Amino acid sequence: MYDTEYAPNENSAPVNAPKWAKISYKGSLKHLVEKYSANREEEDDDKSQEDDNKSQENDNKSQENDNKSQENDNKSQENDNKSQENDNKSQENDNKSQENDNKSQENDDATGGERNEDQEKEQDEEVDNRKKRKKRSVSLVSEEYDSSNSSKSVG
Repeated sequence: MYDTEYAPNENSAPVNAPKWAKISYKGSLKHLVEKYSANREEEDDDKSQEDDNKSQENDNKSQENDNKSQENDNKSQENDNKSQENDNKSQENDNKSQENDNKSQENDDATGGERNEDQEKEQDEEVDNRKKRKKRSVSLVSEEYDSSNSSKSVG
């Protein structure tokens, strides 16, 4: 049976120690283990601190991104609200235009008979004027024709 206890002030490696433990062995094995463990804990603490710092940086970046996203969302909401206001104003303008069109139609309906009669008179007068101009131009052409024929027969 092996003794698992370390001897106080041990200067050489225990007899049953593995070869890697015996190479350049100085002092107590317990002392080496404690020394290694202390260094290991410091390294672990340093790594933990670095990991914590990185985590904190990542958290800060995430928070910044969240804030930017929130700002963008707020801007989008403001733009949506402005668009809605513009849509509402356009709708109001469309409604006013529709009301004006309706009033205009009512006025046209109320005065429609008079306007139609006036328009018919104007159209009739225009047709009569065209007919008169056509007769004049035909008579002028026929006079020229007659005069050119009479001058040929004289000559």
